[in-house]
Amino acid sequence: MDTLEAQVLQTVYGWDLWVLLASIVLIWLAESIWPIHPERTLMARVRHFGVNLSMWIGVIVVLSLMFGNVTQNAGLVSAHLGIGLFNLLEFPFWLKAVLGFVILDFGDFLFHRLSHNVRWMWLLHSVHHSDTQIDTSTILRNHPLHFVVILACKIVVIVAFGIPFVVMILRDIAWLPLATLHHAAIRIPTRVDRALRHVFVTPSMHRLHHSPNAEYTNCNYGSVFSLWDRLYGSYRNPEEAPRQPYGLSALSAPSWQSFWGLLKMPFAARKLPNL
Repeated sequence: MDTLEAQVLQTVYGWDLWVLLASIVLIWLAESIWPIHPERTLMARVRHFGVNLSMWIGVIVVLSLMFGNVTQNAGLVSAHLGIGLFNLLEFPFWLKAVLGFVILDFGDFLFHRLSHNVRWMWLLHSVHHSDTQIDTSTILRNHPLHFVVILACKIVVIVAFGIPFVVMILRDIAWLPLATLHHAAIRIPTRVDRALRHVFVTPSMHRLHHSPNAEYTNCNYGSVFSLWDRLYGSYRNPEEAPRQPYGLSALSAPSWQSFWGLLKMPFAARKLPNL
């Protein structure tokens, strides 16, 4: 680990968690001021937030027990042993950071597409898509087992390319506010959204992705950059589609929308013909 990499890691270590929490709090407050759905009561929003928060706590517990600091160790070990493309080519840290950011984002895009096209992965990912009331807390709504698979894939990418652990932190610091905003139930001027989507994934793009209509669910997979969807033909302009509801029709019943309903969903829903 060179001096610059060590200094950056020491500076930003742990920021990703605080950035996530700050993003959720600020955008949740913004949803109260500029709501898309003013008919939702405060108590309904709090109950919805509580269910999604419980899933996130489950994710943290499972990942802590199963992985611990394995992503950090993977980055450190690969650098120490000289494993991975960047280490073999002896790239400077700044170049590792730029390329690593792009590679991690492209990796997330590919994983997201696989999560829609591989049946068992879709069953896990459907927990996130089953939310019928998209708001800032939806970023927390993921099945613990899906996150286990995500983290395992990231470890493979980190080791294969020799991406420093700090680069994953830097990307998360940049991505988490965007991902929270993607699900935000707030009004964003169309002109601003339209300008940003030339480069970045915007809230209107991602809200279309949460449509129960398969034509729209299977589009706009990107996390940070909209480039990947444009290159792979999965980009859909949100202005070309009528306003869509949210969630998955097969999983919209209240029995699915509780903590236990979400936890058992990948197993209990596997035989549903229309999922």
